[in-house]
Order: sequence, then C-alpha cells, then structure tokens
Amino acid sequence: MLKLGLLSLIFALTAGVFGFGVNAPDGWTWNKASFFFFLLPALTAFVESTMQRPSLLWEVVDEVRHKRDHEQA
Repeated sequence: MLKLGLLSLIFALTAGVFGFGVNAPDGWTWNKASFFFFLLPALTAFVESTMQRPSLLWEVVDEVRHKRDHEQA
C-alpha cells in the first residue's frame, strides 16, 4: 500500500506543478482536480501504513529526541 501511496504522491506533485504553476493556462483546470484526486490516495496510504506499524513511528520519534538531547548536552 505504501508503494501505491508514493506513486500517487508523485502523480499529485506532477499534476500540481502543471495545474498551479505560474505559466499554467486557464484551460488546465483538470490538472487542479487531478492533483487532489491523486493526493487523497497518497495521504490515505501513508496514514494507513502508520496505523499498521505505529511502533516504527515511535521508534523514529524516540531516536530523534535522543539525538537532540545529546547534541544539547
């Protein structure tokens, strides 16, 4: 599921660049809609993977806190 989320994120970013860019023509409103269309599955996949393995998230948070504490000391 995470691979699908990453692929959807790449598609969303590509559509966002072309749809919301400075030189985007007014007729390209379908790119703006496709940006949100691809962003939703990406966010869903990332949240679902975090819910499936929450311990991994907390391990990363603890590691970052541990590094920060040692840098301050």
